[in-house]
Amino acid sequence: ASQICWPTSASDPDGNLETVELITGPGTYDGTQICFTPTGTLDYEFVLKATDSCGLESFDTVVVYYTVNTPPVADAGSDQSLFQCEAERICWPAGCSDVDGNLNDCSLISGPGSFYGDSICFTPTSSGSYQFVLQATDACGQVDRDTVTIDITLNSAPVCTVPGDTTIVQCTPTQVCLPYSTSDVDNNLGASPCQLVSSPGSLVGGNWCYTPSGSESVLVTIRCEDTCGAYCESPFTVTFDMNEAPVISLGNDTSVFLCDTDDLCFSYSTSDGDMGQSRSVSLVSGFGTLNTVDSTVCFTADAEAVYAVILEVEDSCGATSRDTLNVDVTLNSPPVANAGINQTLFQCSPSLVSWAASCSDPDGNLATCH
Repeated sequence: ASQICWPTSASDPDGNLETVELITGPGTYDGTQICFTPTGTLDYEFVLKATDSCGLESFDTVVVYYTVNTPPVADAGSDQSLFQCEAERICWPAGCSDVDGNLNDCSLISGPGSFYGDSICFTPTSSGSYQFVLQATDACGQVDRDTVTIDITLNSAPVCTVPGDTTIVQCTPTQVCLPYSTSDVDNNLGASPCQLVSSPGSLVGGNWCYTPSGSESVLVTIRCEDTCGAYCESPFTVTFDMNEAPVISLGNDTSVFLCDTDDLCFSYSTSDGDMGQSRSVSLVSGFGTLNTVDSTVCFTADAEAVYAVILEVEDSCGATSRDTLNVDVTLNSPPVANAGINQTLFQCSPSLVSWAASCSDPDGNLATCH
């Protein structure tokens, strides 16, 4: 509070004014003005007394109604947390007031929006926390500020999780169910947010289910949408490979020549176009003993004959195939020596005698003849 002064005066029509004095009030009188310093909001009464030389007196009273200025009040509104599907303009009530009625200015001094006298408006650019400061100033220069915080969450699209591309081998067409899922940081998925997009099969209990018609490859696309209309879309490919029979091979039929009875062994091989299928081999009929460790079949050739070896391979689906190996075995026959026929000869004197003799072998493997 500062000192307050105002002018005063006294007069006398007779011109015999003698004294003028302040007799009531918390101030001072210097002959031309009354001054005082207020101590608070009160009504202050001052009485000035004038006396002439005849002793006559006159009184005058003045009351000063003193009020101390009250600061203005700024109200930027209440803090809020808002969720938006898309960034949209937001407005909320805000304003300034002054009990003394001497508000001079009300303005937004911080924040990305605008103040329109009774509200603050702005359009968010992203999710985040936005602060706004509204300032009120009165004619006395007193200031009040209020801060409001608006937390904005802009919708995010959900996230789809689907199986990777895969190949499935089946013995016969059978229904397959593969799991999928979706999540949303905003937790605003609907009751049935996911659907198939131009894909075979159906979505059942968090699984994509489908029964193939045979060997085929299908492209599956799953779309999941939230209540704001934002969505994720994820594709995957499933290749169905129906089982094919395995193949066993003993090689080409062959002929074998043996000097004597002996053991013969032949290798076999198996193959299967279906990855991951297990295979078993068995000796169906014929001669020999099967050795699956080194993939051979062996038998003892003890006579000349055509030996038929039949092997069968079977996969885990029960599909089988066979191969037959015919082995034509020829056993060695002894050679034949022909020294000629017995003869009785008469000679006049000793002379060279010659006659026909030879060796032969039915197998064509004669080694010596002597």
